[in-house]
Amino acid sequence: FAIEGADQKLDYRSDIRVRLPDGRESEKTTIRVNHPLSFGAYKIYQQTYGTVGSLTITNNVTGGKDELILDDECFLSMDGANGMWFEALYPGYVRDEDGNFTLITSTAGRYTDPVYQVLLTMDGENTPVLAFPGEDLELGDITFHFNDPIEYPGLRIKYTPHLVNAGLIAALTLMLIGLTITFLFQPVLVKVDASGYAVLGPKPEGTRIELSDLTEAYVLKSKEESQA
Repeated sequence: FAIEGADQKLDYRSDIRVRLPDGRESEKTTIRVNHPLSFGAYKIYQQTYGTVGSLTITNNVTGGKDELILDDECFLSMDGANGMWFEALYPGYVRDEDGNFTLITSTAGRYTDPVYQVLLTMDGENTPVLAFPGEDLELGDITFHFNDPIEYPGLRIKYTPHLVNAGLIAALTLMLIGLTITFLFQPVLVKVDASGYAVLGPKPEGTRIELSDLTEAYVLKSKEESQA
């Protein structure tokens, strides 16, 4: 998954391979917004994207490690009292001449200067901290290592049975036939009696001209036959 293209413009896309329940597998395909992958009865859309924090926790006593995804506020603790509150991940910041930080709360695209906002709780005291990817924070026997944020795609998967697709194609075909008949083959009513004929319809001009020519030709032929 990638958020930006080679020109650093917003162009989030995913390289995916689809394996169906019957074992069929697609080629590796790049999907983008409005450019889904159709395979079998499935269609996979690139719908959205997001960025979450990543944290590695190390127990300095046992050496055990855990890697966590930070996508919501949470309290990380060994004893339920001392630990670290994860509050937010920001896409960037601005630091003034006095060293004060102003956090950027939203952005479109990649997080260029990500920063973690956390709150360390130890023996009843809370210490707010801004942590950057690659930094470590130690709290008792625990070390919190802040990793680079993780970018992830939001995919929409649509399943349409083949019978439904066939029905949609049939309905579209009938609609096109109906439109063609309605606009290109409009009916014209012709009434003929002893007094002559009458033409009715939405566009009777063509038929009226054609009948007039045929009538004149018929009258002329009748006169020629009577004279003969």
